[in-house]
Order: sequence, then C-alpha cells, then structure tokens
Amino acid sequence: MSTSDTQPPAPSPSEAADSSPTPPPTVAPIAAALSDDELVTLQATLATATEALLSEIATWLSDWWEQPILQLLTRNPARAIATASSFTQLKKQLKGLQKRSRALVDEAVIPVLAPTEVNPNGQFTEVINAPISHLLGLIGRPLTEAGFAPASIGFDPAGEDFRVRTLPVHNAVATSAVQYRQAAERVSDKTQQLERDEQARLRAEVELLWNNA
Repeated sequence: MSTSDTQPPAPSPSEAADSSPTPPPTVAPIAAALSDDELVTLQATLATATEALLSEIATWLSDWWEQPILQLLTRNPARAIATASSFTQLKKQLKGLQKRSRALVDEAVIPVLAPTEVNPNGQFTEVINAPISHLLGLIGRPLTEAGFAPASIGFDPAGEDFRVRTLPVHNAVATSAVQYRQAAERVSDKTQQLERDEQARLRAEVELLWNNA
C-alpha cells in the first residue's frame, strides 16, 4: 500500500484558511468628546473678563484708599493741623498700598474666582464682597498708627487689620463682576455638558465592547 493511500489529502488553501482560529472582532473606538472649540472660545472670554474685573478693583482701591484719610483729616481740621507731623508717614503708607494694589487684589480675589463656585442664583457679587471689604479696610491700620480712629467712619476691626462696615457702591466694579459671572457660568455650563457627553461616550464604548466580546 502506497503512502498516498494511507494519508488524507492535503487541505486546499481555502480549506486551510477556513480552519484557522477566528480573530476577535475589531471594535472601532468612539471618538472622545472633551475637546471643543466653543469651550476654548468661552475660556478666552472668561480670561478677558477676569483681567477686566481684577484691574477695575485695583484701580478703585488706589483711588478709594485716600478718601477715608481726607475724611478724618477734614472733620477736625484744627486737630489735623496739630498732628501734621504724621502726614508724611501716612502718605508713604498710602503710596505703598497703591503701588501694591494689583498684587493685593490678585492675592485676595483670585481664589474666589472659580467658575464652579459661581452662585447659581446669580449673586456673584456676594462672593467677592468679603475680600473687597478687607482690601478697602487695609488703610485702617495706617490711620490707627497715625492717631486716628477709623471705626468712627465705618471701619470694623478684623484681626490685625480692618474691614469696611458697608461696602461702597462702585458701578464699574459691579458691571465687571456681572460680566465675569456670566462668562464663568457659560464656561461651567459648557464644561458640564462636555463631561456628560464624555460619560455617554464611555458607556457606549463599554456596551460595544460587551456586545462584541
């Protein structure tokens, strides 16, 4: 008996291909959804609004800090003249605050400028009232050291410094605060939308992987 009589015929190329293990199905990844040109534009608008607000507050402070000094000096001119020797030091401290106004604003206000902390009722000015009240009150200590009583014109002690008892109205700052809040809300809303879209994308990918397993 020949060898060919005892061995099965070799499979054809097509039969060999049919008998090879079936590869797992290829799952096309679902495109990520977190990149969005609109969000980039909104963030740029927010950055502009942030800079405008900080700059407006710093300008206001530089102008306002001199007002309580003049108010105390002019309410009792005779006493002010008698203590005129303190003017040079008081003015030096005023100039020092004015020179540092922007740095002081950045330090006090930026920490509360988080878009996720925007008041849902739209009362964003309440968020920045506290740091602004403290910033305005920084002139209180120099006044005390010069022999004046800042409490008599609406300053309250706050640790080693002071706060103003009633926040003065400043329309430009209020307008900038509204513009910041609106920009921050748009960024927050868009970010949350993209996060929801991303979660939906991930769930869809999980389901596709499961169905094709």
